[in-house]
Amino acid sequence: MSQNWNDFLTAQQISINNGIASTGRSAAEEAHATADHTIISPLTHMGTIQATGNDHRSFLQGQLSNDVNNITPSTSIIAAYCNPKGRMLADFRIIETSAGLQLHCYADILTNVLNRLKMFVLMSEVELEDISNAIQCIGIAGNDSEALLGQHVSSVPTEVNDVTEVSGCHIIRLAGSPARFMISGSVETLIPLWEKLAQDTTIVGTETWNLGDIYSASPHVEAATVETFIPQMLNLHAIDGVSFTKGCYPGQEIVARMRYLGKLKRRMFRLHIDAASAPAVGDDVVSGASQSGQGAGKLVTVSASPAGGYEALAVLEITAAESGDIALKNTDDAKISILSIPYEVPVEKDAS
Repeated sequence: MSQNWNDFLTAQQISINNGIASTGRSAAEEAHATADHTIISPLTHMGTIQATGNDHRSFLQGQLSNDVNNITPSTSIIAAYCNPKGRMLADFRIIETSAGLQLHCYADILTNVLNRLKMFVLMSEVELEDISNAIQCIGIAGNDSEALLGQHVSSVPTEVNDVTEVSGCHIIRLAGSPARFMISGSVETLIPLWEKLAQDTTIVGTETWNLGDIYSASPHVEAATVETFIPQMLNLHAIDGVSFTKGCYPGQEIVARMRYLGKLKRRMFRLHIDAASAPAVGDDVVSGASQSGQGAGKLVTVSASPAGGYEALAVLEITAAESGDIALKNTDDAKISILSIPYEVPVEKDAS
């Protein structure tokens, strides 16, 4: 993160600790703002890789789970980057810019992911660079977010994954209701936009922003969950994060086998956890109904809930989830309820 951006956020009474933004208010207090206010947040937990060069698209096409050819100046994609066993090393939000492709992912995994990608460039004409100091991201969400953006920019994306470019900023519409947007750009372009938007929004930290990812069941890989899930476990096949027709990439055989030859035994669920203390990403979920030596599941994303307790996304054994017998490992007093998510998840093998 650039020093100028850090200094600006400090002046906004926002502190950054290991990439996590905090306003000084409790996450529980902030969570209530999501129900009644339009919120704005610095997405300091995100970092950006830039891919350029004559072969950058074909190179990424051979590395990622989704079809890079579908990326246009007005359309972004999400994609998984997997190891040869199909376990996810990262998830990316990818947009096209005049310089090349920008791959946004969690900052705490970016360096390792970038170094691994560079290992496979070989003779390809590709340059991969961490541009997280040059490009920052902010998020805005809420009932009035689309109208508010429309007051200050000339074009607002209307469909999920659509992108508009305005005055050097790229505005991406994310999944979720009410509307959610991620905006990327240089510090020089983001600061004046933030100052305008912040006049009519409530500033929140990273944990509260993540509540929108939980409501929309939009998963992310971070350091605690690297190489833990295959894409279907995180429902990526249900939210256009996997192409089964694009050709080979690391882990593709495992991902394809799950679709055509197997039955998905684990998928991502949304939970409410009534607990006295906050669970953490990567915490184990256990169940008496589990039939796996790997345990019943793991937490993917966690945030304080406006209803009290915590909201979470978790990958669970489907049989354990359906039994209702699930609990946090080594936690006796936490009560877990399974909540609905806003899309259908195909779990049976595809016979086509």
